[in-house]
Amino acid sequence: MVNEWRAIERAGEWAGLDTQQRDEYFVVVADIHNAEISSYGEFENYGEEYHDFLNSRVFSDDRVVDLLQSFGVDEATVDAFATGTVPVAETYHSEQLLEYGLDELVDLIMMLRLFDRYTTVADEPCLESRYRFQKLLFVTNLELKRTQTGSVVDESEFGLLETTGYRYSFRKRSSGPFSRSAYVDKDRLYANGLVEETVISDEGTGEVAEHEHTYGLELTLDGQMLLSRFDSVLGDFDSEILSDWDRAQERAISSLAGKTVDQIRAYIDSETDVAPRETGERLLPPRQATFTGDDDSADDAAEVSVDA
Repeated sequence: MVNEWRAIERAGEWAGLDTQQRDEYFVVVADIHNAEISSYGEFENYGEEYHDFLNSRVFSDDRVVDLLQSFGVDEATVDAFATGTVPVAETYHSEQLLEYGLDELVDLIMMLRLFDRYTTVADEPCLESRYRFQKLLFVTNLELKRTQTGSVVDESEFGLLETTGYRYSFRKRSSGPFSRSAYVDKDRLYANGLVEETVISDEGTGEVAEHEHTYGLELTLDGQMLLSRFDSVLGDFDSEILSDWDRAQERAISSLAGKTVDQIRAYIDSETDVAPRETGERLLPPRQATFTGDDDSADDAAEVSVDA
């Protein structure tokens, strides 16, 4: 079971990086982390030993220090990274779901539903890989983009929701569409004991944070119990918006279930113009509502084109 990226994310927040800067920081740190961890070996725990590893072999890397300096981070903070003295334990805290707004909570619940429905539809014990997880979210929003026109707002049991699905902005990475904010929300579910991740293969998928191993994601018993509390709402779908969202997610699951990584990549390339886009370019915007922690929602890059 792993939750290593929460500490990395918190360190970026501690450094005072804005959302776009944290996106760049995350990609640089992830590459260094993956290279270093392959030679380090296994950790007995992800506490003090892991925090020491981050300080001595990741945060103090010249590429991280140079990046922070280019962002104009204050000298004392840059020095903490350079000397390997980032107070990781102090910045790394579990968050509670109750701290989130209703709109954010809906995203987390729909994510729980994604894990649950995928294992049922695909007849698999888990959602096989962080790569597949990212692409399922992207294709869900892609399906909504195909079917929705204009801006519709609906007052649901959860509050005011807009019709663009998950509130994640996807950017082009070497692995295809990727959202840092979706990754953070997945870790929030992990931190609250609602989702677990286990290594299911010693070969990676090429996804960010999945270069050396492949991870299986599944609901814990607590996650199943929480999801069951919303069955009356998610089952009835009085809200037109939730209904559209759920149907789009079901189509995404059906489209990607059983496909290999290469087949998923080929599917996305056949349905969109992702392949020729520049690395780092935004592909799909998030839901238009503004949330704390949403990445680059103000970006004006062109949206991905889809085949109708």
